[in-house]
Amino acid sequence: MQSKFIKNYLYNTIYQVLVVIVPLITAPYISRVLGAENVGIFSYTSSIVSYFSIFAVLGTNMYGIRETAYHQHDRRGISVIFGEVQCLKLILTAAVLPCYLLYLSLCHEYNEISIIQGIVLLYSFFDISWFFQGLEEFGITVFRNMVAKVLGVILIFAFVKTKEDLALYTAIQVIVILVGNISLWFYLPGRLMRISIREIRPFDNIRGILELFIPVVAIQIYNILDKSMLGIIAKDMSENGYYEQTTRIISICMLLITSLGSVLNPHISAEYAKGSIENIGSTVTKAFEFIILISCPLCVGIIAVSDYFVPWFFGDGYDKVALLMKIYSLVILIIPLSNMAGMGVLSPTKQHNKGTLAVIVGAAVNFVLNCILIPMCSSVGAAVATIAAETAVTALHLFFIRKNIRLKHVFAFLLKDLAAAVIMGFCIIAFGMLMDRYGFNNILITLLQTVLGAVIYFAIIWFIVKDKLFKQLVNKITAQLFHK
Repeated sequence: MQSKFIKNYLYNTIYQVLVVIVPLITAPYISRVLGAENVGIFSYTSSIVSYFSIFAVLGTNMYGIRETAYHQHDRRGISVIFGEVQCLKLILTAAVLPCYLLYLSLCHEYNEISIIQGIVLLYSFFDISWFFQGLEEFGITVFRNMVAKVLGVILIFAFVKTKEDLALYTAIQVIVILVGNISLWFYLPGRLMRISIREIRPFDNIRGILELFIPVVAIQIYNILDKSMLGIIAKDMSENGYYEQTTRIISICMLLITSLGSVLNPHISAEYAKGSIENIGSTVTKAFEFIILISCPLCVGIIAVSDYFVPWFFGDGYDKVALLMKIYSLVILIIPLSNMAGMGVLSPTKQHNKGTLAVIVGAAVNFVLNCILIPMCSSVGAAVATIAAETAVTALHLFFIRKNIRLKHVFAFLLKDLAAAVIMGFCIIAFGMLMDRYGFNNILITLLQTVLGAVIYFAIIWFIVKDKLFKQLVNKITAQLFHK
């Protein structure tokens, strides 16, 4: 089981590295070719269709992962689960699609882009990655996603040339994912068996699916609420463009950390099904330590390098993104902790009511603060509202899992690593100002700040903090490299 878990995490990490690289390649190009306003239109229309997509999926994906993990050695059982989940998704998609068409007929703003974005509803149905995640077969989904990402990059550079190509850019983004999702169906033969149509009772599981839907919808809504409320209240799509670029960069930084939660979910579900409660607590505590070790320097590092990073990466007209990155970077530290508590403990151990309460509180905080702050500060207000909402969710999640892990140990670990990161931050800010004074260009300053920051942080962690987890990781990696 341990080797399978490590393999799955490596698979997921490889994919997350690709997810990091692709936007780093395309974002500077798209920001210059399409401009902040068009990036904002794409972000706004994407947020609107996401509301419909939420109801087309409900909590079926999370339910499917959990139930498949519980029955992963029962071929008939997972065949029934697959049939029931996809049957229910088909019914939901068929019900939501006319609602989206009604929205399009009533709201004519950015109609062409909104029509293309509607393809999202189709690829949500064809997405069966949940099935392979439940089986802990991450290699299949990773390979599919890698091919889709590479194909998307090629098509963007080949065909998106001017501001008038926004519709083409949108089509590429959604169609590539649709094709990728359909391709997963070719891996099903051999994993499922033929069952009677009478065995498929999709509505028998509706209660469990709805239990998962409420936290999922709350999470999804406050993740996209900022962008849709910015478009409605601020009415300046450039503000949405600044916010979109900020969230994209910060999300890239979080991917390598939050991927641990998606791997742990089926692993812990299987442990819970076997009654191995002690193993869950030990695994999650170690996961928290790893998250803190990585997220602290990323959070502080983004704050320190943003002034030099934004001008060369996004180009002219994106100065506000530097300020937004300084504020929004706090989620790098907050969200992974919440993600681990929710996906790593509450969801696989069937404590959905607690997770539901946390995310409903977060969604409410986000909505209220957006209403107050967006009219005053536009995208800056949206960023502050998100930080407040994520902090509320994380605090509640940690409170709910206090009996599963040693929270005092986790907070002590957090304080030590955060102190090391803050020292690193002051050092690289001073270094950047010195290099700027001597006329070095922003690209070189950013690169040297990054290298220097990594050296300072991990030197403090090794020699002063004497972090046991970091030393264990280094020793394991060294042993693998030199076959000790």
